[in-house]
Amino acid sequence: VMVHVNAGPADVGVLGGRFDHDAMAGAFTSVSVAGTVLRGELSRTSSGDALDKVRRPSFWRAGVGVDRQLTGTLSLAAELAYNGFGEWHAQDYPAVLASARLQRGGVPGPGRLAAGGTATWHFHPLGTLSTLVLMNLNDGSVAAMPMVTWSLNSRFDLLSGAQVFIGHAPTLFGVPRSEYGGLGS
Repeated sequence: VMVHVNAGPADVGVLGGRFDHDAMAGAFTSVSVAGTVLRGELSRTSSGDALDKVRRPSFWRAGVGVDRQLTGTLSLAAELAYNGFGEWHAQDYPAVLASARLQRGGVPGPGRLAAGGTATWHFHPLGTLSTLVLMNLNDGSVAAMPMVTWSLNSRFDLLSGAQVFIGHAPTLFGVPRSEYGGLGS
């Protein structure tokens, strides 16, 4: 169930219910201030998964973000996220990585704190240069994904990009030392 109210430049909502055996309740808001959108969300999940109940029976998730169209061709977005299902230390990531919750996309990653940002530049009516940068604030690892898009017509786009991962590689025994370090570039 979700209740959502729009009051001028602000959106506010609450939600709650059951999803995939979990009970969840949360709230979210966004407000536009002088052309900048500020976002926030907070939720609490009580797990219905037997393995999760042993490791982390309930957890909080939260996020704050900002979106800004700087010019007619350049926009920026940034977000800070807290994942209470994740771990503070990289050596504890295997429990999260092996969880059904992460594998089905129920949490964004194995760490507790993350930041991300995007920049998009429309350099031509048919062309866009964009980048996404994600940083695990627990272990300092980074994933950067620059991409250029050229629209060939209304149904086809030509895309080119790269994925660059920075962080500590796993130990010789396979124990993670960072989220993105073992992915290579």
